[in-house]
Amino acid sequence: MSDQSQPTRPVLTRLLLVLVPLAAMLGAFVWIASLDPLRSFNNGAPAIEALTVERSILDETGIGLLVRAGGSEPMVIAQVAVDDAFWTFTQDPPGPIARGDAVWVQIPYPWVLGEAHFVNMLSNTGTAFEHEIAVAVPTPKATGGQLRLQALVGAIVGLLPVALGLMFYPAMRGVGRGA
Repeated sequence: MSDQSQPTRPVLTRLLLVLVPLAAMLGAFVWIASLDPLRSFNNGAPAIEALTVERSILDETGIGLLVRAGGSEPMVIAQVAVDDAFWTFTQDPPGPIARGDAVWVQIPYPWVLGEAHFVNMLSNTGTAFEHEIAVAVPTPKATGGQLRLQALVGAIVGLLPVALGLMFYPAMRGVGRGA
């Protein structure tokens, strides 16, 4: 066997083989950024606004809505109307809502049990976002009694059928594969 090893390059050559492509890549990034090729797509159209109500809570303080912004730019809720009447509201956290962020909107509205209520939120650009509460009922609060009942229902639905099915296992084993 012959010992054929590749000749080693000088340190300066190896360093240049790394730095030249990095410099070319940096130059390309600077060149593309200075051209701003996406500028031509900006036609002056207004930003798209989207607002989704994810949760409604009705309690003794009024109506609470968890809303999430989904537009292309941050948006501001300027006014809130419930059943065609403007109401004061608080927003937590206050300020513009960035895309993907959620805020709580609290409206001190005296809702009526069993009636439908329409909430209309207006952005600062005048875009309206409607939400319907079809039947107003108080939002249940989690209590120990309710959690016990839900655990009981879960056991009945999930564990009882499995236990009953396993009771037939010895009988099915005795029948054999042919049956």
